Amino acid sequence: MSQLPMVCPSMTNAQLLSIDSMRTFVQREIEPLSSAMRYGAVSRNQLLELTQAVSEFGLPGMIIPKALGGHGGDWVTQGRLFEELAMGSVELAWQVLINIFASTLVLQQPALCERYLPDLIVGRSLFGITLNGSTSALHGRRKGAEWILDGRSDIVAANLHADVLICAVREHSQASSFLLLDRSVDRYEIRHYRDIEGRQQTCMQVTQACLPIERVLGDANADSPLTRHLFDVSKLHEAVVHLARGRSLLDASIARAKANTQFGRPIAAQHMVARQFAELATQLEAARLMCSQGFEQLDNGRLSGDTASRARLMAYETAKRIERRVSRIESHPSQTGWQHSDALLHLLSENIADDAQHIANALIGDLPGASDES
Repeated sequence: MSQLPMVCPSMTNAQLLSIDSMRTFVQREIEPLSSAMRYGAVSRNQLLELTQAVSEFGLPGMIIPKALGGHGGDWVTQGRLFEELAMGSVELAWQVLINIFASTLVLQQPALCERYLPDLIVGRSLFGITLNGSTSALHGRRKGAEWILDGRSDIVAANLHADVLICAVREHSQASSFLLLDRSVDRYEIRHYRDIEGRQQTCMQVTQACLPIERVLGDANADSPLTRHLFDVSKLHEAVVHLARGRSLLDASIARAKANTQFGRPIAAQHMVARQFAELATQLEAARLMCSQGFEQLDNGRLSGDTASRARLMAYETAKRIERRVSRIESHPSQTGWQHSDALLHLLSENIADDAQHIANALIGDLPGASDES
């Protein structure tokens, strides 16, 4: 169980119960499989069993109206459920997040909603997302009421077993669209490869796929509202993953400090150590409240990109601060209690360092000489 009491502003008993239930489920069922998830040693059927189990707690169906088979809940609760899931497996959490993206997109398309939303809500399908890059892209051309797709994407946020892909497709230099590729009717390949530095990457290849015009989901240009929304929601959930990292590190350190003694008493009982733990827990809660502000904005209809960026930066820096402070408290290298991969974190949003620079420029850009120093 978590060592840290968490502030839950304006949450009902039902919401708190759902979060506690998710936490218990993750500890019992997800954490034992986290290593297999991290190394890709989980079969498609095993992964679907997990996504179906998670769906019973409201991921990804929390924000889907009850009339359409969802839970009819809110983004704030969904964000807290996502944090609990990320505590057990970031890899599974990111698959669920992609399914959340997919459910919100197909929800806006009546022609696709009936076909794909029911399976998404109950976790019976695995979605993925591909984006165009400077050296790889999917290209499409319209032919009557169809799109013809060709090409390769090296920016792939998808499991090798993904049933459906939401793909950014370049029509020409000035126009791109998101289209839906369905493995059951379209031929595409997802595979791993090694880059020049020996790191495992994922690519997707498609040849002469014919898609009906109804599979178009929206504008995929970099500055389109849909793309910006995708990036901002991804940043906000990335912030939650950093929260989970900081929480895991701090929980593990507190547990060790309670169990280990120095000068005849538990290390956690020492005034300076206890004070540092309290400060770190407070900073972690402040970062969580920043994330909650972003989820509240989603509930109100629009997430501010500035809020998402600040939440991610704050959560990231808080997790790093916890890691450094814990290392000093324990005075020797130790297991962090956090062994998850962050390989997908950068795929669906801007680099965090660039984002931090944008925040800084917004704060000081109008001062004399600020632009020269940035």
